[in-house]
Amino acid sequence: MKVMFINPPAYKGVKIVREGRCMQRRGAWTAVWAPVSLATSAAVVREKGHQVELYDCIIEEMDLERLLEKVRKFEPEAILLNTATPSIDWDLKVGEEIKKIIPDVKIAAFGIHVTVLPEETLREHPYIDILIRGEPEITFGEVVTTLEKREELSKVKGITYWKDGKIVHNRDRESLKNLDILPFPAWDLVKRDLYRMPFTNKPFLLVATSRGCPF
Repeated sequence: MKVMFINPPAYKGVKIVREGRCMQRRGAWTAVWAPVSLATSAAVVREKGHQVELYDCIIEEMDLERLLEKVRKFEPEAILLNTATPSIDWDLKVGEEIKKIIPDVKIAAFGIHVTVLPEETLREHPYIDILIRGEPEITFGEVVTTLEKREELSKVKGITYWKDGKIVHNRDRESLKNLDILPFPAWDLVKRDLYRMPFTNKPFLLVATSRGCPF
């Protein structure tokens, strides 16, 4: 399958950091964080033999029109959208615009907002097919495998989705206890040199050694 991973474009010029619990304007950090959750999810899916592309529209300063051009060219069968509460309506609106181009594409979204409010989110954005509650990597990998085999999504833990016009909540997925089972993030899919530390302007990426925040 062709699978695309997207950190949505800025809305009205406001660049949002969407990574874990860190969801705010770029100005709060004075830097754009590298999308380690998307990159790791892409690595999981690629290990399963799928063709993947990843676009961090924030760091690439890619607007919706340019993103849609990438979608037309790649013709993905499944998409994973990164989301954040400050930009949630716009983030998911991007999915609606993609559906206008490829109506059959399956669009999944993850993030804290959709985890806490899955039913409300789907009712307000019915063009989104699947919401991933909690950690995205293993769950979305199973979603892609299930879609490829045309099996029932009922077997996939940790998702909320549409079925026959109704919203279905599958069982929660247990938190990942051994991070070592995850592959190295697919940093080759992003423009690494664009991620720069404030003040020093040195390039940087993120290393996730644990889950959650000690503060």
